[in-house]
Amino acid sequence: MAEAIFRSVYGHGKVPHGDVELGELASSAGLTSKVLMAKVRNGEAEAAHRANIDAAFAAGAFGVPSFVTEDGELFFGQDRIPLLVDHLKQP
Repeated sequence: MAEAIFRSVYGHGKVPHGDVELGELASSAGLTSKVLMAKVRNGEAEAAHRANIDAAFAAGAFGVPSFVTEDGELFFGQDRIPLLVDHLKQP
């Protein structure tokens, strides 16, 4: 889902708005839009989002896009994605 949202926002300049657009992105990511939208409505998605934001801040993230690897390396900015990919390929 994150990849579908990134592609939409950063690749196509389209920020998803509303249930229909989120549902379409979920479907494009191989998720069941009905399940996703139920999690949006019951607050589960918002709680997970808040937990991710809190974890990102705790790891030192300060903007979007930021990526924190399992070993704690922080990569900020779209121009750092190739460095992130190289880092992830290392044993």
